[in-house]
Amino acid sequence: MERYGAAICRTPVREAVLRTIRTVLVSFTEIEAGYVFGSFCREDFGDVDVAVLVFGAG
Repeated sequence: MERYGAAICRTPVREAVLRTIRTVLVSFTEIEAGYVFGSFCREDFGDVDVAVLVFGAG
């Protein structure tokens, strides 16, 4: 989650939301990657869609 997507995501509110999501995701060692998508990066948003890639011992 070091790289953010489209430039429209770079507003103070969106940056704060992304920082919070990153803080939570990095606390789980099983999470390999997180991806924010949907209206969050396109327009006014009411929710945030997050996809998570989890590494599990199998």
